[in-house]
Amino acid sequence: KRQLGMVFQNFALFPHMTVYENVEFPLMIRNLPKEKRREMVMEALQLIRMEGYEKHYPRQLSGGQQQRVGLARALVYRPKVLLLDEPLSNLDAKLREEMRFEIKDLQTRLDITAIYVTHDQEEALALSDRVAIMNEGRIEQVGTPEEIYEKPQSKFVADFIGLSNFIEGVVAGFDDLGRAVIAREGGQLLIPASEDLVRGQRILVFVRPNEIQLLSQNQGGGENTFDGVVEKMTYLGDKMDYRVRLSEALELRVQTDGTLRFERGERVRVHLPIERCRAI
Repeated sequence: KRQLGMVFQNFALFPHMTVYENVEFPLMIRNLPKEKRREMVMEALQLIRMEGYEKHYPRQLSGGQQQRVGLARALVYRPKVLLLDEPLSNLDAKLREEMRFEIKDLQTRLDITAIYVTHDQEEALALSDRVAIMNEGRIEQVGTPEEIYEKPQSKFVADFIGLSNFIEGVVAGFDDLGRAVIAREGGQLLIPASEDLVRGQRILVFVRPNEIQLLSQNQGGGENTFDGVVEKMTYLGDKMDYRVRLSEALELRVQTDGTLRFERGERVRVHLPIERCRAI
């Protein structure tokens, strides 16, 4: 009656029914003619590239194939809205990425409104036209993926979407270039000025780990460059992850492409590009 399609986290296929029967089920309870049901089922299976699997049972399918069947069952009667409840959480990382693109492609081709619930921030950014970030049942922020990532309106959103460093400070004033001067423990920090910032205001400055530049001790760096010591380093394949101690109260997480390596205990310089430092 509500014309809603639903894809569940655990696939929820009927184990005693074949692929064909699972996909056909929503049409049967709507009392559609048999020939019409067959036409719509085959069209749905073709849509998810599962032709030839009509007589298979769920136990004979891989996780990715079962999820495709779940999608076909939800889409077969062309609902007005498709609801997806963490549909990829039971799949391995590589298959999850493949299915992510398939779902986005299906949603675009069918031009259907989809509401996708997930705790995976990459899924949220990759699949959505608009993202709603929820915290304890309340919406913290709604926006495009770019707005959510680049301009979070609260610490919760900045911390939930992507990795973030937070630096506490007070707006000390504004320089001749229109930048805000933030007084923090151990020095000053420059950030872009905005109408929301006033002298004496306590703020949080956030910057992403991959936006920070890590330099050797003999390199310059210019404004917003500070001395630090590498406390931890982790090799992540395509990048290096560092924890750099700037003071007793401030440790920054920095991610680099790995072309320049630093060792634990090594003294380094940390450059925070002014345009990438945002106030919350």
